[in-house]
Amino acid sequence: MYEDIPMKESRIKNMSIFDLYDWIEYNTDQNYHTENIVIIAMRFGDDEDIENAKYVMKRHNQETHMTQDLKKFRDYIFEKVMSKLDYKARGYIKKRL
Repeated sequence: MYEDIPMKESRIKNMSIFDLYDWIEYNTDQNYHTENIVIIAMRFGDDEDIENAKYVMKRHNQETHMTQDLKKFRDYIFEKVMSKLDYKARGYIKKRL
């Protein structure tokens, strides 16, 4: 379903917020947490957030598992991006994770 959607910034920025929420929820169900960070960074973050999220995904794929240090960095990126959103938007995203 969502695996067929390319993770392109322009597509993510232009999709409806409801489709984005559904995609995040689907990824969570599939244990695709790192992919969610990339999607969230592409939609709500700045260039540095996006670059860092992509780095985490690349390293995660190379390591074939999530190291503790990488998880801490992923969590840091998530919290940084989420801090840019209003309370209501944070709640909508967090309830889908």
